[in-house]
Amino acid sequence: MDEQREVERKYDVDPDAVVPDLPGAVEPVEHDLVATYYDTPDLRLQAAGITLRRRTGGVDEGWHLKLPGKDDARVEVHAPIGSDVVPPPLLERVRGHLRDVEAVPVARLSTRRSVRRIVEDGVVVAELCDDRVRAEALPVVAGEGLTTDAWREWELELVEGGRAVFGALDPVLRSAGASPATRASKVARILADRLPVDGWRRHSATGATTVGEVCLGYLAAQLDRLLEQDRELRSGRVDEPVHQIRVAARRLRSALATFRPLVTKDAAGTADALREELRWLGSSLGDARDLTVLRGRLDALLRDDDPTTVATRRHVDAVLTDDHRVALADAARVLDDVRYFRLLDGLEEFLTEAPFTSRAERPARRALTSMLRVEVKRFRRRARRVEQAPDEPSQDRALHDVRKAAKRLRYAAEAAAPVLGVGADELAARAEAVQEVLGEHQDTVVSRAALDDLAHHRDATGPVGLGLGRLQQLEAERAAELRAGSAAVIADAASRPGWLRK
Repeated sequence: MDEQREVERKYDVDPDAVVPDLPGAVEPVEHDLVATYYDTPDLRLQAAGITLRRRTGGVDEGWHLKLPGKDDARVEVHAPIGSDVVPPPLLERVRGHLRDVEAVPVARLSTRRSVRRIVEDGVVVAELCDDRVRAEALPVVAGEGLTTDAWREWELELVEGGRAVFGALDPVLRSAGASPATRASKVARILADRLPVDGWRRHSATGATTVGEVCLGYLAAQLDRLLEQDRELRSGRVDEPVHQIRVAARRLRSALATFRPLVTKDAAGTADALREELRWLGSSLGDARDLTVLRGRLDALLRDDDPTTVATRRHVDAVLTDDHRVALADAARVLDDVRYFRLLDGLEEFLTEAPFTSRAERPARRALTSMLRVEVKRFRRRARRVEQAPDEPSQDRALHDVRKAAKRLRYAAEAAAPVLGVGADELAARAEAVQEVLGEHQDTVVSRAALDDLAHHRDATGPVGLGLGRLQQLEAERAAELRAGSAAVIADAASRPGWLRK
């Protein structure tokens, strides 16, 4: 499969509009294109801004999967045209959206396309496509009829040129009667009336005035982030997506706890069950993430070229490389587990139903301030337990609990920041500082346990044993430094700002 980045702008135009003279444009080339689009009956891919199609005609006929990208670009994955059965690798890229639901034909588009290449100094910088479209929305559920439409549009797509091409040509196209397209894609236009308007993606924290709107907007954003990172992991980028999926799961789990007082009595059990399943997801990906961090820490400590370090590095690599590969494979399998699919279903259903009491209608500022007071008190209670810990192992456990409380405080403050502003941002930053210090402390706890396991390996003799001993000592010293330095950042986060005091 080929993968490329697509950057384009679409314009709505009248049927009788005249294509303007564009500097560098060559004679147009005509193509007849026929595309069949695939999705679930409830249009999950369309709702996520994803298109999957099989298109004949043109220079790039075949299967195309278009995914949201960064900076208004899209990632386009191509597969050979083959049969009318969707290639499994394309389905796997969006399995987090499809889950165990079959993708079926949902629309068919026939397009008469006129392509004008725009050349500067012998380089094709862009293409202007003048498309006359006939579209059909196919019936996929009982009672649906065949919906048809026809229209004309222009697409200006970058080839070798930069975004300055848009700045130069956009005014010319607008002066010819073009206006920015009201839909992101052709298929989105023909399926617009079938997209659910009451689904979970309707929620946004932007402009929220009630605490319920803030909560639902935050949860929806984190679920969208989780699905985005699911796609990244399935694309072959493993280490960072595993981490980001765990972060999104933690944020979802934390928000369900922080905002639990808003949930109806009947739905409280559902919210708690979702939290437990999110805990399972994070735990299932934990080994892969821990080994990524562990290898990074030990690599940084094993940079010297003396014989002992070289021998130790070889031993560590030999053992951890296999462990890491197994853990990453296990993480990938988790994302194909039916339990994971049902978790995603459950989160979407919860957000769609929004089972909140009248408390969710409270003004956001007052309610969020009250919730943050609760989270700060919770953090302060955990912080006091560190001072009461009788020994180093107990203190390590107490610090780990403080770290988890700091995460929850940070996430709550971040959720509240769009409403509460700078004060919530500062509170989140102080909690993040605790999280960073104690996160590294926890990394030393994990690495010391791993080094102890490595030291008991059958090959850990002679210089290797000596090298592992040095690493354990270095990590113990670093843990002591972090433990000593944590008091100040914990105290800073535990000091309640004036705006949170009653």
